[in-house]
Amino acid sequence: MVKEGITGIILAGGESRRLGQDKAFLQFGAKSIIEVIWDKMDNIFPELIISTNQAEKYRKFEKARLVADIFPARCSLNGIYSALKAATNFYGFAVACDMPLINPELIKYLCQQVEGVDVIIPESEKGLEPLCAIYSKNCLPLMERQLKNNNFKIIDFFPEVKVKAIKLRELDWLETPAAAGIFNINTIEDYQKIINSR
Repeated sequence: MVKEGITGIILAGGESRRLGQDKAFLQFGAKSIIEVIWDKMDNIFPELIISTNQAEKYRKFEKARLVADIFPARCSLNGIYSALKAATNFYGFAVACDMPLINPELIKYLCQQVEGVDVIIPESEKGLEPLCAIYSKNCLPLMERQLKNNNFKIIDFFPEVKVKAIKLRELDWLETPAAAGIFNINTIEDYQKIINSR
């Protein structure tokens, strides 16, 4: 487990429109994708929240706190905001429910960087990765303001808080930046790519 003060948050509020089925429950070996992510998070965080508006789907995760979106907008920012607001800890590590390859060592490393900052976020060749990042409760008023203004781009409040970006290419303990496992499933092709990578 990591030190006290960080809650694990699994974002499971998406509608999976592009894929046409619930990404969280796609098979990944003998388990569903969300079960794979849950097992990784459960070994790290003493408190786990699943951010979802469909609590009935996640009753099997008995240790989880199931938190529904506070605002009506169906977006990741709303999920992060609602779960972070409900968390008993000051920090929350949020990860999307379609990242079964996420590297637990990366999660632990990010958790070691929280001192004195409000956002700890990996930076890949694609840019900042807000769906695999740590947020402090200092972000809540800014997230709320954006949600009320229908601005759902997570990184837009970053200039107003202390952000620490972790460049994956500079982590010499990762074999390659891809070993961080930050890869979302949005299409059948993405799903096949992840299955073939196992």
